Amino acid sequence: MQTDSSYSNLDFSSDQLCVLLDVQTMPNPVRHGIRPKDFKANWIAVNIKPHEANSMQWVEEGYSGIIHSGLGLELLPRAVSVVLSGDVWYPRALLTEIVKRYQDQGLCPDMMATKLADEYALTRKEHEVCKLMLHGLSNTQIANKSNVSINTVKTHTSKVLNKLRIHSRHELMSLAISGD
Repeated sequence: MQTDSSYSNLDFSSDQLCVLLDVQTMPNPVRHGIRPKDFKANWIAVNIKPHEANSMQWVEEGYSGIIHSGLGLELLPRAVSVVLSGDVWYPRALLTEIVKRYQDQGLCPDMMATKLADEYALTRKEHEVCKLMLHGLSNTQIANKSNVSINTVKTHTSKVLNKLRIHSRHELMSLAISGD
């Protein structure tokens, strides 16, 4: 584990890097030039105020997870583990809001997954995992739905993200929506 008060000293080439940003000490990271989308890392924003109107902002900025203040830091090890395994750590209500926003835009996860599968030559299994990720399912939910092990899902998830040259499920959603 590496701890540092300066982001400039971190090794962003590692897939196993998880950066924790405490929003009580830095409430506006963008003002300080910190945008997770600009770095290859897994970012978790901690101490987010519950029911904060801009919770979606953290998703849009590229954070892989958020932890609300008052929940205690006992969730932190689990959140880091989940994020490093390629999943996201958001409250269920926020995940529901994200999926609803995409549905309200008239976007179909199945069609988006098929387009990405064709464009990036995903295998049949990778296409299926991509589709389920775009539906907002976690690795565990995908494993249960597909009747495969969680490790198999992690492998397919990793292959999908690598083929698409992205690093997170949020980037997958953004890529599917933008069509770039």
